[in-house]
Amino acid sequence: LFIDESGFVQRVRVEGAGLPPVLKEAAASAFQQARFTPGQVDGQAVRSLIKVAVTFESQPVKSFDRMR
Repeated sequence: LFIDESGFVQRVRVEGAGLPPVLKEAAASAFQQARFTPGQVDGQAVRSLIKVAVTFESQPVKSFDRMR
């Protein structure tokens, strides 16, 4: 994640060779909407690069009949 001096995500770089595009887009979209406390150097806010690990888990979907 590339974070600006205001704590906004400016760019998301998704790593993961075998990750389906839909999951890459979901992760990027979630982080684009996040706000962070910016990094500081000598008390001044600075741009930051952080790496965040995200784990996707699959679970079986319940049928609508069982949900009633």
